[in-house]
Amino acid sequence: MDELLIILGSGATAAISEGTLPVGKDFFSSRNSTWSSNSADYPHLAAACQEVAALKSYFGDLNPVSLTDVWLFLDTVLKYHSATRQNKDYDYDLLRIRYDKMGKDVPIYLQLGHLNAAYSRLSAGMHPLFSPLRKRIYDTLPQDDAVVYFLVVAGWELKHLLYRTYDPREAPSGIELYRRLLAELQDLKGHAVISFNYDIFFEMSCSKPLHLLAEDQTAEGEGAIDFCKPHGGWNIRHVDNCIMPFCSLTRFVEDTSFDKLPDREERPAMIPYFSYPDEIEIQHRDQYPQVGQFFRDQHHKMKKLFQNAKNVVSIGYSFSKDDRHVRSIVEKDLPSSFGRGKRMFCALRGSSYRKDIMDLWKFDEEDGKTFSYYGSGFENTCIDKIKTFLKY
Repeated sequence: MDELLIILGSGATAAISEGTLPVGKDFFSSRNSTWSSNSADYPHLAAACQEVAALKSYFGDLNPVSLTDVWLFLDTVLKYHSATRQNKDYDYDLLRIRYDKMGKDVPIYLQLGHLNAAYSRLSAGMHPLFSPLRKRIYDTLPQDDAVVYFLVVAGWELKHLLYRTYDPREAPSGIELYRRLLAELQDLKGHAVISFNYDIFFEMSCSKPLHLLAEDQTAEGEGAIDFCKPHGGWNIRHVDNCIMPFCSLTRFVEDTSFDKLPDREERPAMIPYFSYPDEIEIQHRDQYPQVGQFFRDQHHKMKKLFQNAKNVVSIGYSFSKDDRHVRSIVEKDLPSSFGRGKRMFCALRGSSYRKDIMDLWKFDEEDGKTFSYYGSGFENTCIDKIKTFLKY
């Protein structure tokens, strides 16, 4: 049994980069120098960002455009187009689930009333654009439906931008924080790690074997750590219709291979973090069952790790309402008692997430023994606090 579960979110990556890498809410801001300097490489994505910004402004949402805003827009509009213009049952099913589960959380500009009324105008500007990137996807992807081409390429550009932003060839200098964390906790039994990050910086820092597990497996080998990557990442290859994780999780899809050729497509395996379990369950059900099976296995393994843990250390992860498949596990598959039957340490920057996490996990007080919130982010003092917390 994995008594200690470590959860890593985008705030952990931001911390080890000493603030030079963005989190989702500021992904399209000046903080992301990769986007600021290379947005011309991604014309379809840039056009989608402009459309989302205009829609948010029109409906009175003054918050900056976030990663979730853009990805949810691309994913939902593509499903809407495929369902209504191409009559694909598969996308009808996924779209029904999304509207049923998200309800009023769907942004107003993606709600059915607005899409049905404004879709002709919305899709009129979606057509192939020129990119200076030397990638074959731009000429190998069929253009018989300009809207599908635009949305698929914009989604591909988003994933490639994520890859370049969290470049696996350039480990941040603060990666030593991960090494120190593991060294301080090495005497504790039953480690397991869930990384919600697409990057592989934690994997690069770990000297012990990591086992990316299916639902019914356990880690083998001395000091082996159960490892789960529910959203995928750079070390999980998606080749044509198959998922092919690297044997060594420090390896990754090379940028030169990240492309769609006439006879082959390779990319990192990634799913949107805002998908519901029901969406994941039927994702690629008919077309790519092996892909869907991998992510279903990761979801079920994640659920077991949550259930088995006695102590949860969450670093840089806020249990955002956007991460619906994670919150559904906490709400539906864990005890409804105080703290869901767990002890928890949370490390985030700022205090704005504290109340929502306590409410989700049913903590009614912060006593330092069952729940502790550290608001200065992931740094050396935080590791000392984690070690002290786990001694109780």
